[in-house]
Amino acid sequence: MKKILLFFFALLFIHGLTYGQTRGAGIKPIVVSANEWLYPDITRYPTASDRIDIHAPRGGYASVQLLINGTVPGDGIRVTCSEGLGTPECYRLLDVFVALNVGERGGIARAGTDPTPWVTRLAPFRVYDAMQPFDQGGNVVEKNVTALYLCFPIARDATPGVRRGTTTLTIGSQTVNIPTQYTIHKATMPEKSRLFITNWYNQGNISRPYGIKQYSEEWFDMYSKLMKTMQRTRQTHIIISLGSVGIEQKADSTYTFDFSTIKRIMQMAVNAGFQTLELGHLGVRNYEQHEPIWLFYRPEGRKIYATSEEAYTFLAQFLPKWTAFLKENGWYDMCVQHVSDEPTLATANDYRMLSLIARKFMPGVPLFDAIVHPELRGASDYWIPYNSIYQRDQEKWEKLRSLGDEIWVYTCTNPGGKWLNRTLDMELLRPRLMHWGNYRFNVTGYLHWGFNYWSYPNDADPMKYLIENSVVYRSDGTPQGWPAGDSHICYPGNKNGPWMSVRAERMRTGAEDCELLHMIADKDKAKADAICANVLKSFDEYTTDAKAFDANYIKLLEAADAL
Repeated sequence: MKKILLFFFALLFIHGLTYGQTRGAGIKPIVVSANEWLYPDITRYPTASDRIDIHAPRGGYASVQLLINGTVPGDGIRVTCSEGLGTPECYRLLDVFVALNVGERGGIARAGTDPTPWVTRLAPFRVYDAMQPFDQGGNVVEKNVTALYLCFPIARDATPGVRRGTTTLTIGSQTVNIPTQYTIHKATMPEKSRLFITNWYNQGNISRPYGIKQYSEEWFDMYSKLMKTMQRTRQTHIIISLGSVGIEQKADSTYTFDFSTIKRIMQMAVNAGFQTLELGHLGVRNYEQHEPIWLFYRPEGRKIYATSEEAYTFLAQFLPKWTAFLKENGWYDMCVQHVSDEPTLATANDYRMLSLIARKFMPGVPLFDAIVHPELRGASDYWIPYNSIYQRDQEKWEKLRSLGDEIWVYTCTNPGGKWLNRTLDMELLRPRLMHWGNYRFNVTGYLHWGFNYWSYPNDADPMKYLIENSVVYRSDGTPQGWPAGDSHICYPGNKNGPWMSVRAERMRTGAEDCELLHMIADKDKAKADAICANVLKSFDEYTTDAKAFDANYIKLLEAADAL
């Protein structure tokens, strides 16, 4: 009998049956806040726990991350929840390589500088960002460390209250039960967003990564999937490239226009639920050196400069037809029109001329551009500077707002340093807090250029390449100058469509937070301001403590519940 008991206890020791484990050598997932980066080489996290305890508003999502060490490549992964918890969306996270750090002023940190004060880690390192759905191969272990992202969608009509149960994780032959609790708050996300968001996208990357022909039925289907991915992030605006307009020039310098393709794209966008159609740029600028602005229309690649007689001859025919087309389809009043991106003071006259022409032929349609120079006053209706430039010159921008203009902010390769942005070497809280900054300064919108600007060699597998190259490189192998992750916030995925990133998920939750802050402020602005100030005071002064943020988030939800 004694030998039998000793043998039994030895088995327990070998198999390590700990909290809820049922069999196997013993997997022990680390539960980590969705607001904290996971890394394949780090096992200790400030928000680490052995149980899931998450909160969300109705119409939102309750999310959490799991990190599991000692997994065996090839093993299957299964996640189930006890009755009452519902079925979470399940993703395996892919670790992305970060070769270079962001600079203090944006771009890539210069050689010889120490970016430690403003980055999470010194490059090179790997961080979990891409989200591979379980039903698209994410349910199989790939490496010895596995990271998962679980996301419980909360219906808008869900009954508020606490849901308790167990999340069962099975990897290979090993199973563990994780105590789970999520709180559905009474607060409900509005169907129509008050915070406006746009992420520009590369239309060529709707076809190239998937080997499909532009404007084919497969292409339109993939376009629809991209729109769905954008909608997941609460994006309200969608840019519509004018490159999809068919243009034919006749010998007498008259033009005919075919709007059939762009009409289908715009109708898809309206059906998808976008609130605003963001009409593509009439003019194009040289980002590398000074050159006059030229038109989007380039016959046989030839540039037509915006202030030339030829340009006016074209626009005087295109814009009236464009206006009539928009009105015929009932879209005229839901549009904003781009003139030219990031006009410089050197191209100010070109920009003003294009603006005047647009106003002449498209009366009442707001002009909308990323502009960092308030000196261009009167040439646009929306002013979209970097968040850092807005904060630095706030008085100038607010003067324009007081005169009836709208203020947004944007980020791209800039700003860097401690400013809020969404690069892979900044705290994961920063993308979320971006929209707390929108509330703090009553800035009504946010723009970023890079939703899917994937860059990769023609002979490369796009997904594999981007996992190993989060920094964009020129053809000669030198960095383009954009920080890690700046060019995209989703990944090519596969034929089923793009895959999300955890950064995109944090921006979505930040947009939800902003809506809640506005809802509270409608009744008690002082309370909303105080909740915001607990975690953010400005675009470069905020908490980086995920645990402190999570506690304040519960206060935000409770304040919204009390309305």
